[in-house]
Amino acid sequence: EAIAGALAQATAVPGRMQVLRFGHGVTVLHDAYNANPHSTRLAVDELARARGLRRVLILGDMLELGELSAQAHRDVGAQLSELSPEGEAPASRGDRRAIDLAVLIGEQVSHTAQELRKTWPLDAIHVYGEWFEDLAGMIVSLLEDGDAILLKGSRGMRLERLLPDIEERFGAVEGQV
Repeated sequence: EAIAGALAQATAVPGRMQVLRFGHGVTVLHDAYNANPHSTRLAVDELARARGLRRVLILGDMLELGELSAQAHRDVGAQLSELSPEGEAPASRGDRRAIDLAVLIGEQVSHTAQELRKTWPLDAIHVYGEWFEDLAGMIVSLLEDGDAILLKGSRGMRLERLLPDIEERFGAVEGQV
C-alpha cells in the first residue's frame, strides 16, 4: 500500500518522457532531456502508439555521438520511413500508427531528413538547421488541436523552449502523467 501510494503521487522528471496535457486536447511527450539512437527509437515508437488526431515529431539533434552521428541520424530516418504518412496499411505496423508531421531542428538531423524524403510527402517534413528567434512560433503554427507531439533531442538542443508557445496557443497544462 505504501508503494502504491507513493507511485500515485510521483511525477515525471522534467524532460524524461514527461506527458503534458494542454488545452484543446494537445498532448506533449516531453523527452528532450537526452537523446541517443536507442532512446530516440523507443520514444518514436511511443509517439506512433499515442492517441491523437495527428502524431507530430519534433526532433532535435542527438549530440555527442562523434563519428557515429551521421549514420545514427540516418538510422533514425530509416525507422521513421516505416511510419510514413503515405506508408503501408496500419495493420502491417501492429499497434503503431503513422507519424503525420516531422519537424527536424539542428545540423545532424539533415541526415534524418534525407531518409525521410525517400518515403514521406515533402509537405510533412520541416527542417530547420538551427534555432532562431521566431522558430518556436513557426513550429507551433504547424500544430493543431488534438495533436500528440513528441519533443525528442539532446539536452543541448533545448527543445523545451517550445513549451511556452504551445501553452500560449493551446492553453495551460491541464495535467501531467
